Amino acid sequence: MQDLVHQSEAITVSDLVSGERQFVLDLGIDLELWRNSPPYQIWDSKSERYLQPSRNLAVIVENHIRFLFIRDEELLINIPDSISNLTELAQLEIICCPLQRFPLSLCSLINLRHLLIYRSAIRSIPPEINQMSQLRSFTICQTPIQEIPSSIGSLSNLQELNFSENLLSFLPDTLSHCQHLRILNVGSNFLSSLPPSLKNIPFLNYINIGMNHFQTIPNWVLLVPNKGIGRNPFRSLHNFKFHSDGKFYLSIIDPLSLPDKIRQLVEKARIYGMDYEHDPTKAALFDDLMAQLETYYALSTMDLAAKFVSNGKLSDDEWIRLVHEATFEERDYLESHLSVDHPLLKTLNQRLRIEGTDFSLQG
Repeated sequence: MQDLVHQSEAITVSDLVSGERQFVLDLGIDLELWRNSPPYQIWDSKSERYLQPSRNLAVIVENHIRFLFIRDEELLINIPDSISNLTELAQLEIICCPLQRFPLSLCSLINLRHLLIYRSAIRSIPPEINQMSQLRSFTICQTPIQEIPSSIGSLSNLQELNFSENLLSFLPDTLSHCQHLRILNVGSNFLSSLPPSLKNIPFLNYINIGMNHFQTIPNWVLLVPNKGIGRNPFRSLHNFKFHSDGKFYLSIIDPLSLPDKIRQLVEKARIYGMDYEHDPTKAALFDDLMAQLETYYALSTMDLAAKFVSNGKLSDDEWIRLVHEATFEERDYLESHLSVDHPLLKTLNQRLRIEGTDFSLQG
């Protein structure tokens, strides 16, 4: 590879866009080390020293380049097809560039292992991503992307998927085919459910579904060792483990969508839980509140619906829960056993029609 050019001769992405020149930015070091280096400093692995250009430092493209980082280039709307000549490229980051489309030429980079696109104008991902068979880490954040193509299930080596801060409203069921996936981050989207098949991914160690539209959390998500579930409009805490992880759950849930009685219990428990280790009195009060929550949520909403069909009676708390938490699943069950003009059905139909979405609890 040719020596790094002097700062005064640096080729900018503007040259790349115009087609007059091409460049690559080769750090020659691990990504984590680069992230921890001072801003805009580039490590020259040949001279073993840091260079500090005013903008991106450039070198002439050669096909053995393994690392390419492009950032803060306001004129970069498209990546030229010639990037496919970088047959040994293993790591690509495109940060804060107004790309209009996902570069189809990237899909031919069969040795690419790490791809990050952050803050762009990309609206869709082509199904041809299934050609990137060596991809280990795939990150696209802060874009207007609304869906992930089903072909992602062909990325059998994928270990980390980060599609946070986009416009996703669903995930493809084929994502469960990525059997080596360890990290799944889909926080800050518009998701209200997950494909049940995701629970079959054997090595999943971290999942983030925080800041979405979940009203209930699938049971299997609570079994993932590390998880982010906060800032969702939960209607029910039925499957939360109050005694084993009580303080953790109460610290992350948004109680605004819960019934008034439960919201007050949660807010009190948060206060007492802060001094749990240092104040025996507050610890006892916290444990009592946890017991109340566990009792309140002892039955599932389907159990409550079956109880109502069986004897036509529910306690005040049970009635409030059923009206507040029931999904289309419970509504359909009740509809098959009650008259169409039953007040409970009318209430549920009105609520679910206004919300307009099926928030069924998934196993």
